[in-house]
Amino acid sequence: QEAATLWYHDHALGYTRLNVYAGLAGFYLLTDANEQQLINNGVLPSGNYERGIVIQDRMFMTNGDLFYPSADPMMLPPSSPTPSVLPEFFGNFIVVNGMIWPKLTVEPRKYRFRFLNGSDSRFYILRLSNGANFMQIGTDEGLLPFPVTLNELLLGPGERADLIVDFSGASGNIVLQNFGPDGPFKGAADPQPPADPNTTGSIMQFSVTQPLSPTPNATVTTATALRPAIAPLVQTGATRQLVLFEGLDQFGRLQPLLGTLAEGSKGWFEPVTENPMLNDVEVWEIYNDPDSPHPMQHPFHLHGQRMLVVSTNGEPNRALMWKDTIAILPGERMRILVDNSNPGKWMAHCHIARHGLD
Repeated sequence: QEAATLWYHDHALGYTRLNVYAGLAGFYLLTDANEQQLINNGVLPSGNYERGIVIQDRMFMTNGDLFYPSADPMMLPPSSPTPSVLPEFFGNFIVVNGMIWPKLTVEPRKYRFRFLNGSDSRFYILRLSNGANFMQIGTDEGLLPFPVTLNELLLGPGERADLIVDFSGASGNIVLQNFGPDGPFKGAADPQPPADPNTTGSIMQFSVTQPLSPTPNATVTTATALRPAIAPLVQTGATRQLVLFEGLDQFGRLQPLLGTLAEGSKGWFEPVTENPMLNDVEVWEIYNDPDSPHPMQHPFHLHGQRMLVVSTNGEPNRALMWKDTIAILPGERMRILVDNSNPGKWMAHCHIARHGLD
């Protein structure tokens, strides 16, 4: 596998959301000869100038203990048992690498930040308070062929982004801001109010107050080739049509389920419906149920294999990048190519922890 910003977390059936919330998660960084050459040649920042940044939201009790809600009359029907499972979780504190709203002191130079959205349900729209652009150099499954300039980044639960932020010429304090909603993310077609700027609208602060060290600044620019071009996959296997359903359980609570377009939603206990052949390249069409009682964007995550997005609602995707987690809007149909090159039995699920992992 190529160099990539991966992560691990607990996957106990029925307890995943609780164990990840308690802290059973972390980065799992892979490197390879190509990435090491970029580092050794001074192209990419490394050492003190490379940091992992995992963003999560949390709630706390007055004594500092973690609080995890199990009842909410605004989100659950009266028939729900107590304690219960809420449809989503949105904490009112932002935690970065285990610290609430931290500060990182930096030099006026380029830094490499490996971002991970480790939250249960929250989508982040990240911007820098000084309006500066930054470069994305990698996704969930590895480096991009060339860096891409951005002024904001949408990051869904489970997604990672490898970024270069250049603090050269900057001074003082720069806040990493979040303009995602304090509730389910529904995309530009159904915009929700942004997060509270006094709390969840702030992620962390960069303090550009350290003197510049004699270490040479990284040379990466948008013209830097980071890896060979990603060759388009060619379909050799089946076409599969999968659906992200949302219904109601016996208590009237929201019940997210995967299923197929032909057969409808399926329970966890039912037989496997998709059985790819090893080394086949398949097309998967994934639908976000337009008739959901609680429409929102779902981050579809595939274990063990990587994928390329071909099109969304028939519109071709012109930016080829390897992914293992893709966000699909309500009513959207996303067509992906799946590279089934790893043997084994793998799981696919929504990476909102309360939806796909429980």
